[in-house]
Amino acid sequence: MSRGKVRQFTWTYEGQTKKAWGFTVTLNGKRARRAGFGSRAEATEALDLLLHPAPTAAPAPVVETISLKAAFERYEAQKARKRSLVADQRNAKCLMAVFGEDTPLHEITASKISAYRASRIALPITPAAVNRPLALLLSRPKYVVPKTPK
Repeated sequence: MSRGKVRQFTWTYEGQTKKAWGFTVTLNGKRARRAGFGSRAEATEALDLLLHPAPTAAPAPVVETISLKAAFERYEAQKARKRSLVADQRNAKCLMAVFGEDTPLHEITASKISAYRASRIALPITPAAVNRPLALLLSRPKYVVPKTPK
């Protein structure tokens, strides 16, 4: 990246000589040339803005607050023709009993899930009996509502 050079550009158009301030700079291997500024100060200010852009904060995604029960109801509606839906409903009831039906999805954190998994592993059950409810819980989509333009 070069520092850039501010200078006065001169050109001829229809027999008349025109002048304007501008700059030429190389950014990431590409040449950027801007002209048409009325004074050297304007061109310098534009060059500084191009070389050092103002930091912009990325907007945080808006997360919809949906309960665990509502998420499982959406899941059942989407998977209505699934053969193993009855088993999924049974596992969903188990998970809602442990985490609570009205618990928002964003409150079910990795630490809570790992604590649940550890308590299930301690029981004399098969690994499939531990993993199937977890697969149902972890396969839930993240419900992020896109930000609406103003």
